[in-house]
Amino acid sequence: WILIEDVVVSQISNSLKRIMKLALLSLLFATAAAGGKKGDGKGKGGKGGKKTVPPVDECSAKENGIEVWKSTPNEEVKLRLTSSVDTDTCTYKMSLSWEPNPEYPFLGDVTLDNPNLSGTDWLDTCIADGLYQGLSGIGPQTPENHVGLFDYYTDFAFYLDVPEEMEPYVGFKIATLGASPCGTFLQPFPQYSVHFYDISYAERADLTCVSNGDYFCKPIEEQCSDAGRGFQMNGAGIPTCEGAPPGPPLYTNLPANHFWTLDGGPATINAATPAMGLHAVDPTEFAPTRDITDPYTLYIGHDSKVIGNHVLVWSGFAEGLKEDFTKDTPSYNCQTPDKAYYPTTTSVTYRNGRTAVSIEGPTLTCDGLSFTKVVE
Repeated sequence: WILIEDVVVSQISNSLKRIMKLALLSLLFATAAAGGKKGDGKGKGGKGGKKTVPPVDECSAKENGIEVWKSTPNEEVKLRLTSSVDTDTCTYKMSLSWEPNPEYPFLGDVTLDNPNLSGTDWLDTCIADGLYQGLSGIGPQTPENHVGLFDYYTDFAFYLDVPEEMEPYVGFKIATLGASPCGTFLQPFPQYSVHFYDISYAERADLTCVSNGDYFCKPIEEQCSDAGRGFQMNGAGIPTCEGAPPGPPLYTNLPANHFWTLDGGPATINAATPAMGLHAVDPTEFAPTRDITDPYTLYIGHDSKVIGNHVLVWSGFAEGLKEDFTKDTPSYNCQTPDKAYYPTTTSVTYRNGRTAVSIEGPTLTCDGLSFTKVVE
């Protein structure tokens, strides 16, 4: 159910068309984004000796992880995280905001009349950079020549640590932004993605999988490590609610009507992403009649746990082309106490040149004084 204009599809080979139309039936998201700082690579060696490089085993050489996100200085988008706690109402609000960078390709070129840049050089440019490799299996990506190195089919990635003052109140540890000029073959339009993770940046870096240098992990039978199999893209081991009525599974700690995107599911492919997690979607957000310029709300998981939420935003939002967006998620399936802070309201706003993705929800405790903390 991913929407691609007929004129776009017509520019792709017949064999690729057939593969794409299978994907068009999916109830999927697109990637988008996250990122962080890389290690400085410094180490110590014996005096006058050479640095030793640890051997890379065969599995590690096949995998990709945090490097697929193009780590970029936060100053380039003036990234800001505002976190507030109201202990009188036992609620919090976290807002990640940014300004668009006109130097990034395509993101500022969209219009309401042409949200996916149909009829421009966008498609040819993105295809040449590997946009449809995930469908055809043919393209420039390899584990070494991964999307984090590309110019167009790539994701400019940023992150901020959640201030330590928030620790007693929510479990979120980092907030990330991704700016994606091409999007992905599942949602092929310029876009931004915001994630609030309840794992650290170091833990994200451990989420590696076999993806052939792309943003999507291969099926579970092609995974060679515990980390790769931990994406559970075949659904095995993902907890569901006990005693649920017959019908589609109710997945623990997901909002009602959200489902994990699995191997062999309605999309025929999974939506597991290196250094991010397996994605869960609300199928109503992928109905063919829905406007692709409206934000999407997703969740991410790994190793039988929900580890964060994800908001995908059409890039025109950051150009002031859309009205405010709000979505309520008042309840979660058999929510466990450790995830009780997950948001009940998600919003996207544009004010004075800045776009903000905000989440609000209950705090884990009502102790202490109310406060607001801003980090940049």
